[in-house]
Amino acid sequence: MKQCLLLVLAVFGFFNSQAQKDDERKIAMGLIQTHAKQLGLTDNDIRETVISSSYLRPADGIRMVYCQQSYLGIPVFNKMQVLAFRNNQLVSVSGGRVAHLEQIIDPTLTRPLINPSDAVRTAMTEAKVAVMNITSPLQRADGKLDFGKLGVALYDVVAEQVWLPLDDKQVRLTWQVEIAPSDSRDHWLIRVDAATNRVLDKNNYTVFENFDQLARSAEAALAESGNQPSQQGHSSAGNGADHDESPLVVNNASYKVIPFPAESPIHTGSGSAGLPP
Repeated sequence: MKQCLLLVLAVFGFFNSQAQKDDERKIAMGLIQTHAKQLGLTDNDIRETVISSSYLRPADGIRMVYCQQSYLGIPVFNKMQVLAFRNNQLVSVSGGRVAHLEQIIDPTLTRPLINPSDAVRTAMTEAKVAVMNITSPLQRADGKLDFGKLGVALYDVVAEQVWLPLDDKQVRLTWQVEIAPSDSRDHWLIRVDAATNRVLDKNNYTVFENFDQLARSAEAALAESGNQPSQQGHSSAGNGADHDESPLVVNNASYKVIPFPAESPIHTGSGSAGLPP
């Protein structure tokens, strides 16, 4: 009996949450329609706008609206606007859209000419991943195609159709393939032309640090400007310290030092102002 009650409550909570999200999206779309002229949106732009999220900030009464540009139900890569409304008035706009998108896209290339499995194979080749067999995908609730891990990925390999703006006058339909190879730290989003099966663009979620290269770049920039790295605060000859190994010391800074092992000033009740020991 208790398990049945918990199940009923869970189902009720889910549908209630979905209803709230639908209400938020209706409010957001109403605001966009009211301010369409101010936003420079046509009726077709509004129909092709997807509200990805909307919420009201209780502290200041500002409603945030996140809207994704799409065409024929397919999202446009990296084209999202963030809108802010207060008292039903538009107070902030950020992000961008492709203007007159329906006039730019070739009407003969609005459907993919290659199947998603071929696009996945091309993306895997680009990511330097070898795969012998690509299984038939399962279509998820969000419309994306799930190929599973294929024995080579940390997560399921997923493909979806995405419009890719190449410039102000050219937008191509692509298969966007997400793959995180199990033998590397990369996590790729690779966009393959849905007509030619050619890789047009890619992004890596993983950002690799290279401090040595950054240091060399900084030194090169200083050399080009005729300046030399500051040696202020280094030990002078005769004090027994190695000049090249001594750290830089900033002489004009003053800040509070909290003695170890205290986590913050409120844990010790005091702190010492000045330079660290």
